[in-house]
Amino acid sequence: MIGTAKVDDGLYVWNKNSSQEGMALSTSKEDSIMLWHRRLGHPNFMYLKKLFPLLFLNKKISSLNCEVCQLSKHTRVPYPLKPYVQSQPFSLIHSGLWGASRVKNITGARWFITFIDDHTRVCWIYLFKEKSEVSRVFKNFHSMIRTQFNSNIHTLRIDNGREYFNSILSPYLSEQGIIHQSSCPDTPQQNGVSERKNRHLVAVARALMFTMGVPKYLWGEAVLTACYLINRLPSKVLNFQTLYILFKKIFPCFVFLISQPKHLVAKHLSTTINLTDLNLILEPTLVSLLVTHLHKKGTSATLQPYTGCLCRLMLLSSKTSHIFQPLIFRGRYLVKMRP
Repeated sequence: MIGTAKVDDGLYVWNKNSSQEGMALSTSKEDSIMLWHRRLGHPNFMYLKKLFPLLFLNKKISSLNCEVCQLSKHTRVPYPLKPYVQSQPFSLIHSGLWGASRVKNITGARWFITFIDDHTRVCWIYLFKEKSEVSRVFKNFHSMIRTQFNSNIHTLRIDNGREYFNSILSPYLSEQGIIHQSSCPDTPQQNGVSERKNRHLVAVARALMFTMGVPKYLWGEAVLTACYLINRLPSKVLNFQTLYILFKKIFPCFVFLISQPKHLVAKHLSTTINLTDLNLILEPTLVSLLVTHLHKKGTSATLQPYTGCLCRLMLLSSKTSHIFQPLIFRGRYLVKMRP
């Protein structure tokens, strides 16, 4: 608007008394601002004010609006941080699926699934070959919780994956009285505990594999080892308490997590073993084929996740796995078997 006029015999007569120079100047300034805004690729108006301060005299940035910027730069509002609230063990279980890996594990697995207790943040992980095995794996996990801890799962929180909604798992959850919570489609933030846990597991497993130079087909063993180690590290969510210590306070008779040999740590994921010591591990006929006068006196081996009080060693050359009693190491070299 630049002024007012009145109709006189079919003509518009300018009203000199209604001077709108200030309004015309304001409109002209706004047009110039929007022109430069489009020319410079729609930058923030605050930056334009630094470049052209004269155009913004008596002009508020909040009064400027660009529809193109709304269409091209619009993003989701970030989710608010939810503080950790203590509840009871197994009252809420977070679950997430990872895969499929392009490289099959040595056992043929391409997927793994995690189950995280919301109260203690202790994690259980399972490897499997097909995505359709999720129902079977959860039933096994649920049976283990009921048998080992005499507890029941109250709520299962998962993403919106189809593997959790099938004719086997959904009726089972209803029969067991387990509340089935799922996130909205394309909203992984609602299942953030399991998403961050999967990322943490893969990052630690990748670091272990890069450090020790183990083959890619052992990624499953590296993930299991990562889970074993993370369960024994302090957690920021728990005020830097160790997950293992907190879980042991609640279940003092539980031995599934505490029966592992303490002398086996991450640096022993890859090791070197003297072939003459294999007499205590392998059959004598196999040792006689390996050891000759001109044969190397050592071979590369990889320690795989350990269960109970036993160790499992895999010879990289033959890809054979052997279970035996715990070993004693000096650095990366085997010294002797622990009695």
